[in-house]
Amino acid sequence: MSQGQSMKVTCQVVEGDGPIRIHWRYQGRPISAAARVSVVSLGEDAVILGISAVQAEHAGEYACVAQNLAGQHHHASMLAVDGPIMPFSFGEESINAGDFVSTQCSIIKGDSPISIAWYFNSSEIESTDQITVSKIGKKGSALTIDATRAVHMGEYTCVAKNAAGSTNFTTYLHINVLPQIVPFSFGDEIPNAGELASLQCSVIKGDSPITLGWLFNGTEIESTDDTTISKIGRKISSLSIESVHASHVGEYTCVAKNAAGATNYSAFLQVNVLPQIIPFTFGDEIPNVGELASLQCSVIKGDSPISISWLFNGTELESSDEIVISKISRKVSALTIESVHASHIGEYTCLAKNAAGATNYSALLHVNVLPQIAPFTFGDESLNAGELVTATCSITKGDSPISISWFFNTSEIESGDGDVVISKISKKVSALTIESARANHMGEYTCVAKNAAGASNFSTSLHVNG
Repeated sequence: MSQGQSMKVTCQVVEGDGPIRIHWRYQGRPISAAARVSVVSLGEDAVILGISAVQAEHAGEYACVAQNLAGQHHHASMLAVDGPIMPFSFGEESINAGDFVSTQCSIIKGDSPISIAWYFNSSEIESTDQITVSKIGKKGSALTIDATRAVHMGEYTCVAKNAAGSTNFTTYLHINVLPQIVPFSFGDEIPNAGELASLQCSVIKGDSPITLGWLFNGTEIESTDDTTISKIGRKISSLSIESVHASHVGEYTCVAKNAAGATNYSAFLQVNVLPQIIPFTFGDEIPNVGELASLQCSVIKGDSPISISWLFNGTELESSDEIVISKISRKVSALTIESVHASHIGEYTCLAKNAAGATNYSALLHVNVLPQIAPFTFGDESLNAGELVTATCSITKGDSPISISWFFNTSEIESGDGDVVISKISKKVSALTIESARANHMGEYTCVAKNAAGASNFSTSLHVNG
C-alpha cells in the first residue's frame, strides 16, 4: 500500500457465545483510536479498524482478538507500506517462555553504504549469549533469541542509516510468561493431630487467564468435608485442613497453568501423631498371691521420640524390688511383678507421650488373696468339766467364696459330732461350741479357711480341769 492511501478492515465474529469482547493489536500491543487511526464498534460482533492516511510507521502486523468466557481467538494480517524498510514481526503464533524466535530487517530502498542496528526498548542491542544479531548481506540484519523469557518482552526497533539520514521500523514481542508461584509452607511448627493446617498459593507473574489446582501426593484433589480449597481472586488459591490426622501427611502441590504452560510448587505436611497403644491385660486367669504378673505396653503408631511410663492407681511407678519396669525398645515397655500380693491390686496405666500429646491405656490387676484368720482362743482361764466352751473363727481378708472348716487333732469335725456344734455365722465367720466340756475334749482345735488362692489355718488348744 502506498503512503497517503486510506485503509479500512472489519473484524467480525461469526460464532461464539456472548458476551464477546473484540479488540485490535498492532505488533502485539493493544491499539486504540489515535492520529489517523480509528477503531469503531459495530455492535457486539464486529469492530472496524481504519487509517485515514497510511504512513510508513503504520506498516506491520495487525491482529483482531475476540474473547469470551470459553477463551480467545485471533487473526492477524501484515500491512505493507512502501518505504525503505520491509515490515517485519515475530510471527502470528503466540510465543511461550523458552521458545525460539527470530525476525529479519531488510532494506529495500536507500543508497549504500547502509548501517543497520537493533534497539530494545530504546537501548541498542549487541550480540550476547541470549540474543544474536547477524548481518545478512549489505542490506539485511537478523535478530534471534534462542530461549525467550519475560525480560525479552518489549519493543524491538531496526534502525537503518546512510548519508541521507535514518529510518526505522518497530515491532513488539509478546511472550506468554509461565506462572510464577510464591514459595509457601505449612510453617515452622509441625501441627499436632486435630489442629488446623493451611497453605496459600499466590501467582505473582504470568499471563492471564491462569488456572490453579491442587495435588496430594500427585493426585488431584478437590474440596471435601475435611479439606477446603478456596479461590481468592484470579491468582490466589488457599487450601485448609480443619483437623489434621495421620492420613493427611504427604506432599501438597499447587499447579498453575496458562497458555505458556504449567508450573508448580510443593510443600510437605508432617503431622505430630498421638501415640496409639495396643490394648493389654493381665490375662484371663486371676493370679494367686505369690505368682507372677506382667504387662507389655506396645506403641504401634505415633511420631518419635516417644516416652513411655507406668502409673499405679494414678501415681507414677519406678522399678523396685517388687516391680520391675523394662524398656524393650523405643516403643515397647514391660512391667513385671515377680510375686503378687494384696498390695499390688489396682489399676496399672501405661502412659505414652510425644510432641502431639499423650495417650494411655489401663489394666486392672486382681489377686486371689489367701484368707486371713483373726487369732482366737478358748479364753484365758482354765475350763472346768461340764462348762460351756466356744471359739469364733473370723476371716478378715481374702477373696470370696471362702469355705471354713474345723479340725480336732487333725481330724475334721462335722457339726453334730457328739456334743460339738459348728455354726455358720456369716460368709466369713464360723463358731465352734461345746455344751459340756469333758476330758476327752482336750486337744488342738484348728480353723481352716480356703479360697481360690489357697488355704490358711489357725489353731488353739483346749485344756479342761478334771
